[in-house]
Amino acid sequence: MSVNMKSMKNKKASQERKERKNAKVEAEALTDPDVLFGKAFKTMGDGMFRVYIPNPKHRSELIEVTAKAVDKNMARICLNDIIIVVQSGSNFEVKGTVSPRNIKKLVLEKRLHSSLVETGQGDADDGIEFDVEEPLKKVAEGDEDLNVDDI
Repeated sequence: MSVNMKSMKNKKASQERKERKNAKVEAEALTDPDVLFGKAFKTMGDGMFRVYIPNPKHRSELIEVTAKAVDKNMARICLNDIIIVVQSGSNFEVKGTVSPRNIKKLVLEKRLHSSLVETGQGDADDGIEFDVEEPLKKVAEGDEDLNVDDI
């Protein structure tokens, strides 16, 4: 077996271990009512993220906090991921990510703020808008009085 194949095999095994661990952390977080679920919107380096989470005292409003991923063997966190956030004292820690199948369940249970989830049902103001005009009228062949403004 070549060195490259061994490296790929080790990376795949490592990724599988991280996914299994994240599944356990996610299952525990879904049953714990004190866990906060937020959205990572900026990476700051060194395992630090800027995160939107519901205010622990008033769940209807969002706050922006800095949270640190303290565990080295954690699933990869990307921008716009829904993540599991735990408050330890005055600091916030990132424990893992939430799988897409559980996000809808969290929104229905009102544990995840609905504005953090992109529904994909954009308003009429989203995207590019085109003005549709009526097609040009064909001028009769014998008509010499052609108005250029009508074209």
